[in-house]
Amino acid sequence: MTNLHFHGLTVSPDAPQDDVLTMLAMPGKTLNYTVQVPKDHPPGLYWYHTHPTGESYRQAWMGCRERW
Repeated sequence: MTNLHFHGLTVSPDAPQDDVLTMLAMPGKTLNYTVQVPKDHPPGLYWYHTHPTGESYRQAWMGCRERW
């Protein structure tokens, strides 16, 4: 299973944005995120990573790297 967690962006913790508690894609399934970044949000290099409890380290080690 996997999902995404965003860092540095001022986005809602509710689905379908940064909800790491209830949004989980099981094997063979997909998730659709709609991230609404405020128009006055400062520019920057923001990142995200996998975030399912107990799986993040293994997924990153296996190659699930952040992209932005």
